[in-house]
Amino acid sequence: MRLNRDIIVPLIAASAAGVLAIAVLGHLTQTASVIVAAHDIQPFEVIESRMLKAASMPLPAAHPKAYRWVQDVAGKRAAGPIPAGQQVLRGQTVDVGNGYGKTGFEDCVVMFVPMPASRCVAGLVRAGDVVDLIYSTNEQRGGTAAARTILRRVPVLADVKPSGRTWDAPGTDATGLNLLLTPKDAETVALCLENGTLYACLSAAGGP
Repeated sequence: MRLNRDIIVPLIAASAAGVLAIAVLGHLTQTASVIVAAHDIQPFEVIESRMLKAASMPLPAAHPKAYRWVQDVAGKRAAGPIPAGQQVLRGQTVDVGNGYGKTGFEDCVVMFVPMPASRCVAGLVRAGDVVDLIYSTNEQRGGTAAARTILRRVPVLADVKPSGRTWDAPGTDATGLNLLLTPKDAETVALCLENGTLYACLSAAGGP
């Protein structure tokens, strides 16, 4: 007996939709363990184990940069404020003595660097991120413009809009970034600002 094509096609489509729905539901019900702040963590504060806790959340809600183990965070310093319950991300912490003074941030300065969103990954740079700074000189050498990376893995303390608020959405024009720098690096940035253009690039997690 030949089956009616008008019946077979809808049955196949319904079966495919059912399989897809099961796959999507399975993905949404998968969970991941991430590290979150047990209470508000202040900028520059040394993060201790008691300030952290593991939390299980749906896989789509787990940030790809979130720490997974308490021991990977404990002993680092917060590059900016981390509210209670927020996932602790790579880029929101800096190793003690990693170019920011032997005792951490005590020898550092906070410097505002004028920079529109067009030079900050189209507005994707946020407080807690870590950026590399590229300097492009206004002068041409041998007929070719020169550019080079001057600083790597600089903590971003705030992203500032003309109104003084942080960026609300990617692509919003902003006036610049508040960066945590050593005094020597701040001098380098100031000199570059006077003689050329600076760009901020998001640093790769775990990069040098």
